[in-house]
Amino acid sequence: MSRFDQLELYFADIRLAHDHRTWDRDKYDYG
Repeated sequence: MSRFDQLELYFADIRLAHDHRTWDRDKYDYG
């Protein structure tokens, strides 16, 4: 695996974690 591929996976994980936190926050705010 190339270093670039590793960076792609790393940033994809960050985006997924951010989306999940945002979804949880919205759920608590509006639910």
